[in-house]
Amino acid sequence: MKYFFSLLLVLSFFFSHSQVSPLWSNSQTGKGDNSDRYNAIVTDGSGNLYLGGYTFNPFQDKDFLIVKMNASGDTLWTRQFNGTSNGSDKILYMAVGGSGNVYITGQSDGGSLQQNDIVTQAYSGSGNLIWSATYNNSPNQDDQPNGIAVDNSGNVFITGETDRDSSATINDDIITIKYNSSGVQQWATKINGTGNGTDRGNGIVADNAGGCVITGRTATNIDDDVITIKYSSAGNEIWKTIYNRGFGDDRGEDIVSDASGFFYITGKSENSSDYDVMTIKYNSSGVAQWTKFYNGTNDDFGSFIKADNSGNIYITGQTDLGTHFDIITLKYNSTGIQQWVKTFGNSALNDEDPSALLVDAAGNVYITGKSDANATAAIIADNYITLKYNSAGTLQWSVYFDGTATNSDDIAEGMVLDAANNLYVAGGSQNNVTQKDATVIKYATSTGSAIWTKSYNGIGDFTDKVQAMVIDSKKNIYITGYVINPEVRRDLFIAKINPAGVTKWFTIYDFSQQDDEGRAITLDTAGNVYVCGNSIGNGTSDDYITLKLDSFGNTLWNARYDFTNETDVASSISVNKFNGNVFVTGYSDKNISSNVTNYDIATIKYSSTGNQLAVVRYNGSGNGIDRSVDMSILPTTLTTSTYIVITGKTWNGNNYDIITLKYDASLAQQWAAIYAGNNDDEARDLFLETATGDVYVTGNTGTANNGLDIISLRYNSNGVQQWAKTFNGSGDFNDIGYGILATSKGVFVTGRAAPTTGNDTADLVTIMYNKLTGNEQWNTKYDGAGNGLDRGWAIASDQFENIYVTGESKGASSMQDMLILGYDNIGRIRWTGRYEGGANRDDVARVIGVDKSGYVYSAGYSTPSIAHGFDATTLKYCPPPPANAGSNVTICKGSNTQLNATGGANYLWSPVTNLSSPNIANPVAGPKSTTSYVVSVDNNLGCTSKDTVVVTVNPQPNVNVTASGSLAICQGESVTLSVPPCTCTYQWMKGSANIPGATTNSYTASAPSTYKVVVTNAFGCSKTSKGLKVTVVCKDGDITSEVKGLEISVSPNPTSNFFEIKWYSNSTEEVSVDVFNILGTRLYHLQAIPSSAIQLGNNWPDGVYIVQVTQESKKKMLKVIKEN
Repeated sequence: MKYFFSLLLVLSFFFSHSQVSPLWSNSQTGKGDNSDRYNAIVTDGSGNLYLGGYTFNPFQDKDFLIVKMNASGDTLWTRQFNGTSNGSDKILYMAVGGSGNVYITGQSDGGSLQQNDIVTQAYSGSGNLIWSATYNNSPNQDDQPNGIAVDNSGNVFITGETDRDSSATINDDIITIKYNSSGVQQWATKINGTGNGTDRGNGIVADNAGGCVITGRTATNIDDDVITIKYSSAGNEIWKTIYNRGFGDDRGEDIVSDASGFFYITGKSENSSDYDVMTIKYNSSGVAQWTKFYNGTNDDFGSFIKADNSGNIYITGQTDLGTHFDIITLKYNSTGIQQWVKTFGNSALNDEDPSALLVDAAGNVYITGKSDANATAAIIADNYITLKYNSAGTLQWSVYFDGTATNSDDIAEGMVLDAANNLYVAGGSQNNVTQKDATVIKYATSTGSAIWTKSYNGIGDFTDKVQAMVIDSKKNIYITGYVINPEVRRDLFIAKINPAGVTKWFTIYDFSQQDDEGRAITLDTAGNVYVCGNSIGNGTSDDYITLKLDSFGNTLWNARYDFTNETDVASSISVNKFNGNVFVTGYSDKNISSNVTNYDIATIKYSSTGNQLAVVRYNGSGNGIDRSVDMSILPTTLTTSTYIVITGKTWNGNNYDIITLKYDASLAQQWAAIYAGNNDDEARDLFLETATGDVYVTGNTGTANNGLDIISLRYNSNGVQQWAKTFNGSGDFNDIGYGILATSKGVFVTGRAAPTTGNDTADLVTIMYNKLTGNEQWNTKYDGAGNGLDRGWAIASDQFENIYVTGESKGASSMQDMLILGYDNIGRIRWTGRYEGGANRDDVARVIGVDKSGYVYSAGYSTPSIAHGFDATTLKYCPPPPANAGSNVTICKGSNTQLNATGGANYLWSPVTNLSSPNIANPVAGPKSTTSYVVSVDNNLGCTSKDTVVVTVNPQPNVNVTASGSLAICQGESVTLSVPPCTCTYQWMKGSANIPGATTNSYTASAPSTYKVVVTNAFGCSKTSKGLKVTVVCKDGDITSEVKGLEISVSPNPTSNFFEIKWYSNSTEEVSVDVFNILGTRLYHLQAIPSSAIQLGNNWPDGVYIVQVTQESKKKMLKVIKEN
């Protein structure tokens, strides 16, 4: 196998790399849940209001909400409380003590092990939390308060219900709890009726002697009876009464006491055909003084009861008129004589339901609740309804309140009268922009006119997230995750996005109006979409959910898997593209008790039509928590050769190991490979190399100092470990691998490497390992400008095996940014894409994909505004091609070089001067001076990048040779040849041969030949001079040897002025007389008689001249020297 290098490189980059912006961003959003509601309201002696309920916050679901207002509606302070599990927490009841403290009780999600608990708190008038107490029954099932009372000593009493066992069957017991004024639990007593069914405490009053009285319902073997119990200050039963009318269910709903120590309860009691309003009066010893029933046309229910100072009793509830329910209100005197009965209904003839009842000192009666005033029968749209009757039962006024949202619910939950006899009604209202607000209205009791209306609008939860992504062959993107919608929390969503970033379809799955999430997604070759995740069932906690959709977003089937009504979460999905069989894996609790979590790795096979074909559960040796996180499939046309590989973690009895499993197509286990480090180990990602069957796993392994190192593993197709490599960041802290893949070049892992155990300022790290040996080739760390948490969540490669990583990075002026990085083949970061959603809040990419053309996609969530929360965000990037213009080049002036660019499909060079062609990868360049050539590289995706190569042009040496004298010399003479001196090397040549030792800037020539010199300067540039021909022309001035029959002479020689040439020939033929200078230029020519003379040279410059006389084939030459 070929690798580019074997030297270990550790790279931290400070050089500039290109910054790339996404081509588009796509956001999927739910409506969010901005629900705020008041469930209770009380007032203190100063006329201040305390309102309790809930508000929605990101990732925290409902939180306790307490608001203190003055009588003018000004908010004095606000407090919130988030329970231990970031689940649903809501105040249900409130009370005010004589000390001015306010007491609240409600439900708080205790998490998967505890479910809902009863949380009771005390706050001072200035909003300081005095104490907080949690009640969780031992089965860790749901506990709920249904009433609160505070006595004059500050003791707090709660009654309600607690599920007595961990079975799927609701089996509530009555729970009554006492806390002292410091919040210390004094006692908690439970009542389980003889029928071992549903028993609930529904109302409670304190007796101001340290005890309390409760009423509710208790199950017998036949039906429900009314139960009323008085407890002593120590929690002992002083008396208990059971009321059974004898026809069916009888239930106590509310209780009140009067100044004389009598107790009154109301509820419902079944007669022979329907329910009646039931009212019972007990003395202080629990002896019934009277029992009264109100029997209307159909069912009648008593819901709330109050007493005035004269011993009169008031009840409100519902009465069934056949087509709808109206509010019914009754008054009895102290002896049980009915004084009056009134019903109230709206003109739409829809349902009304009261939620609170008050009586003032004058005997006026106030009722609030909800009324469906919408005339459209198919639409339930409740409004606040508030009524006033005088002491004689005459309706004084009725008033509705409707929020701005059309056809939505506005529900009053409680009311209070202050010392000035102002009425305050609190609840929740629906509005167009802010969704459900916690709304309180102040009314004038004389007229029913609203004095002011105040609403509380919290942050809300708008956190929508992409959790998985897949891309088809046509470059369409499919994503899944969850979006938040009102009243249903998280909805699983699936969306298809076309290559231009346009959402083609969006669909949601909601099963029980609770949390549903998509966690994995895949496709088959027909374009069908498969998604798995988790979905809360009806009483079954989370279940596996698997869906198949066609390419248009239509659901073809869905399948749910629940094992013991406890948590089941599907984490990965694969499909055999040849037959459509679907495989899903995750973790599933096998313990029927919510008090004990005991996950198995549960893997399911479905047919192409959604029929469950097989289930296999893996339980590790420690019989503890086993969880799978990822799965991959090798699909084939043959059942015998198709298999899946799964990785996760398994409990060995002491700590966690990494487990990797291989199953065949029938889910028969082929092998199980365990990696056991020194401490807890956990797998995070898996890659199956389909060509070889090799399996690669990454995650984290525990260290001796309780930190974590990145662990990377390779198994062969038989499950035999080939190598295991750990990576420890510089801080010996938490280093985690989150993504792994293998290419022909090597194995690549991304994750986080923490430099310190202090603030989590981990760097994103990407590592390359040798595929065969596991030896580390390089690791590259990325530390964002914010020097905070940087983390690689996922890794991918394109068809050219370029490596891309996505994750998150702390920005310089923002919180986390979505991050994508592109690497070259030696681990350098070539380009970076950072995306900040707009609010300078958290933006995180969790998944990555590359389409067949090479476009890169990153998805997760971003925050466009503080108020809006997270959007499920997908980004498309055009990765810059790896432009490489080659190494810088040095040439000598007058020469050229070939440039060589790589990395793209199309090339454009500039400047174009002195280039053979600007549009090819390897043009020939011959610049006259040093030039920077820039190449722009295009990869046919519309993505370009540039690189520069510098061609340095060095000067040539001066090779102008000069001679010290004439090149025509006599025998025994010489002439010195030279070039200008420089920091150079020299080599003189005689003819074509080097002259040994002739390596200076001059050379003395004494022999006839052509001489030249090769000069090389300090830049390495070499140049050869023109050749100079040296000739030997005479002896003592006669250049030629004796010629018979032709004589010449020159005199004077040397001369300072003129010289005379004489010639004589014994032939009659003409002679040619020529005179040349030393360079061979002819200066004079004459055709003359055979014998004669001529004078020449006057005014000629000093120098050497050659006289040549030629007659036929005879030639005679003489050298003449002229000098002054």
